Amino acid sequence: MKLQLFLFVLFSFYTTNYSVAQKLLQIEKVGTLKTQRYYIGEEVIFQLAGETEDYWFREKIVDILVDSKAVLFTNRVVKIANITKIRSFKDQAWSRGLSNNAFIFAGSFTGLSLIASAVTAFSLRAATIIIPGTAIVVGLVIRFIFRRKTYRMGKRRRLRVLDLTFYKVGP
Repeated sequence: MKLQLFLFVLFSFYTTNYSVAQKLLQIEKVGTLKTQRYYIGEEVIFQLAGETEDYWFREKIVDILVDSKAVLFTNRVVKIANITKIRSFKDQAWSRGLSNNAFIFAGSFTGLSLIASAVTAFSLRAATIIIPGTAIVVGLVIRFIFRRKTYRMGKRRRLRVLDLTFYKVGP
């Protein structure tokens, strides 16, 4: 019983970070319900209008100013209308799964080939190295190409600041 209570309290501490946050920065895409959210305390990688194409800012969100539609970072205040791109380095679910499956295939193929050569008269050939090596290279290339996602603000995407604070209504 004490272990369950301890785990519940520990779980509660780790999940309260986002449940307490009432202000957030949200990227919305036209036609979908999926959103990308950034809360106070998270780090955001963004590009401002008028900056060079290769210059990205990496700042931690200190506060979100809902009335002025701006974000307060550690060094500056930026209006959300000036943010043109936001970059995320969270792995895309399909690319992570596909590359993991390629690695599992390579290990399985090598292991089964070694077991087959030890138990039966199967002899190891160049294909025993080439096939898993190709799978590993393909898995690494997939991870490298799809390691980041850039959200471009414009016609299809917009950036919003939201205040989800509940105020007391009435007496």
